[in-house]
Amino acid sequence: MAVASIRWQTVSGIAFPGALLGTVIAATVASPTYRWPAEPFSTIGQASDPAALLLNGGLVASGLLGVPFAWLLARGRHPVVGAGYAAIALGFAAAGVFRAPGAAHEVAAGIALFGVWLVPWLLAALDWRAGDRRAAGIGVGFGTLAVVGWLPYDLGPAWARPGYGGVELLVLLTLAGWSCWLARRVWRVPEANPRTGGAG
Repeated sequence: MAVASIRWQTVSGIAFPGALLGTVIAATVASPTYRWPAEPFSTIGQASDPAALLLNGGLVASGLLGVPFAWLLARGRHPVVGAGYAAIALGFAAAGVFRAPGAAHEVAAGIALFGVWLVPWLLAALDWRAGDRRAAGIGVGFGTLAVVGWLPYDLGPAWARPGYGGVELLVLLTLAGWSCWLARRVWRVPEANPRTGGAG
């Protein structure tokens, strides 16, 4: 694979979470009725005002931006990581197509949100097997961060719950950090390994 092509596809690993965060923040600001952090972001997409179109359309566009990087990862030594990344990206896109409420939206959003901790853990396990302990530790850290936000929401007392929107924002920030870190690995040594770009 040409280095120039790898570089271009790597950029989508940064553009995808960046556009996703920008979409959510812009829709939150634009919505006249949304209450953050109590409500999930999908509440914005149910409204009839322009903020709903901004959120749903932005989710679709953002998710599609992640496909080139997923393809790059899939062509590396561990295609399952690329497939997992694609599931996250396309999950967000599908959540924009199938607006809340509805089973299709819940499934799409669930795949995207829970994939943010599953896929980093999966890559961490592969890095551990390959002997890259530092990269494995970083991956476990990102995956764990995406999980811990749900614990007080699901298990804690009412006063300790950050609100659904607050947890979702933490997950999106975790995705952004992990995806940018992974893209940097590829960017540093693109010809070494399309999956990780060599040692982290």
